[in-house]
Amino acid sequence: MKYLALVEAKFCKNVAKSRELWNQITNEGRVTSAQTWLDYANFERVYGDDKHLRRVLMKGMYASTDWPETLGDMLIKFEREEGSLETLDVATEKYTAHIGRVRVKREQAAAKEAAKETQQNEQKKVAKAEKKAVGKAKKEVGDKHEAEKELVTEQKKATKRKAQETVDTDGFKVPVSPSSTGTEEPLQKKPKEENDESESKAHGEHVEHDPAKDEQTVFLSNLSYDAKEEVIRDIFKDVGTIEDLRMVRDFKGRFKGFAYLVLSNRMEAEAALKLDRTLMEGRPIFVSKCNKKKEFHYQEGLEKNKLFVKNIPFSMTQQELEELFKKYGDLKEVRLVTYRNGHSKGIAYVEYTNETAATVALVQTDGMQLGKQVLSVAISNPPSRSRQSEMQKTVHIASLGGGPKETGLRGRGRTQVSLMPRVVQRSANVQETKPSTSTMSNADFRQMFVKASQNE
Repeated sequence: MKYLALVEAKFCKNVAKSRELWNQITNEGRVTSAQTWLDYANFERVYGDDKHLRRVLMKGMYASTDWPETLGDMLIKFEREEGSLETLDVATEKYTAHIGRVRVKREQAAAKEAAKETQQNEQKKVAKAEKKAVGKAKKEVGDKHEAEKELVTEQKKATKRKAQETVDTDGFKVPVSPSSTGTEEPLQKKPKEENDESESKAHGEHVEHDPAKDEQTVFLSNLSYDAKEEVIRDIFKDVGTIEDLRMVRDFKGRFKGFAYLVLSNRMEAEAALKLDRTLMEGRPIFVSKCNKKKEFHYQEGLEKNKLFVKNIPFSMTQQELEELFKKYGDLKEVRLVTYRNGHSKGIAYVEYTNETAATVALVQTDGMQLGKQVLSVAISNPPSRSRQSEMQKTVHIASLGGGPKETGLRGRGRTQVSLMPRVVQRSANVQETKPSTSTMSNADFRQMFVKASQNE
């Protein structure tokens, strides 16, 4: 705004508009700052007149709180140079009176600040004395307890010595055997055993593994850490009778995200496996058999009645996918592949009851436009897990510029890069000439000399 006022006065020759802008600055801005009023006064000195300059200096001297002496000195200097004796006397009188009031206010503020600082120092001293008294009292109480403990210990030692000192028939003291000195050890171990029991209870219940119930037990994983037992039971209540639900927890009692569901028989456990990837609060539950060996739940190889769909929009739900594919035939299952948090991966498996419906759906939906995505549909033919692992092991991508590798000392691979200069190296393709072992006849010598003479 100061720059705008300068432009109005210097280039537009509109001093009245510039004064309006300066009035806004002094009313809305830093009205108590002496620097603002000094800038306003310099503006009036360059583009204004003496009347407005006196008014600005006088008003700024009364309004500024940080350093009014600057504006007062500037006013008196201006009156000495440009004013008369009367205006100089009036300015000096007003300046002296105002500065006197300002000094009184400053002294009062300094006295108030000193009193406040003194009060804070006294409060600190009182708090320090109270803290010292409390520490002294605690020390006295601690010394008293230590003295009582030492007295009790001495009494126990004296009682123990009296009990251990035995006298035989002749009046001589009999020394105590070393085996009798450890009688109090079992008493010291009891509190530790009790602590172990309390810690084991706090860490959770330990259940012994019963192999006989493996067939009727299913393993639940990918559960939310704040999942409730009642919600899990409600999901599997239609499967059968739930004998037990063990939610695995850590040593602090926090749920670890997986559990064991024990049903009444094997048939109910197989029915529970059909609820695999059921959503609970937007997160799929992974239901698997209770065995150590990890198995793949789905068929491997070519399935002509099942389609593999890619490039599905991430916002598309499983119900919308079923609506899209059910018009081409009877659906057996639609499985939308998701991450552990329930978000779609953009791929799915659509299984029909027969191959004809799958073929029709393949022809109709492959290349279909869904929003910004183009569907890619093919017959499902997933490779076996063993073949995938073998392919991953055999495929080796050499680094750019890498030489042949071989295993050196201690089993570490080293790059076969020769450090000998190429000029000195012998080419691997050049074969050494061996001296001929056959003898030459006179005819051979004659032919050799004839060729030499012809070349000359």
